[in-house]
Amino acid sequence: MTRNQDNEYRCEECGATFENQVEWEQHNRKIHSRYTCENCREHFDAVEEFDAHNFKMHPELQKIQR
Repeated sequence: MTRNQDNEYRCEECGATFENQVEWEQHNRKIHSRYTCENCREHFDAVEEFDAHNFKMHPELQKIQR
């Protein structure tokens, strides 16, 4: 993330710009996260968070797909 002359936050991966850091963080989590739950479409950056989510929210799943 970088800030430009207009005080906008810019995503270095795709070039999208945001008015504040919170919007950039939400974008980054949703668009550029590494793991997405195929059951509820929630996004995770870390495999530990993804695994914990699946264990808690989808205990019926025997095998976690990544």
